Amino acid sequence: MPRKNYTIEFKQIVLDAYEHKGFSLKGIYQKYGVHHTALMDWKKSVTKYG
Repeated sequence: MPRKNYTIEFKQIVLDAYEHKGFSLKGIYQKYGVHHTALMDWKKSVTKYG
């Protein structure tokens, strides 16, 4: 299965839902189809690179 490429805007929406709107990891997966591993990688990237 090929990797999905997400836009930066989409990543920001998903991270905002997780960090500020109270979505759980399961809720993020159900609504956006993003696996928790990808979400945590995005979060680390934002923390590291801004």
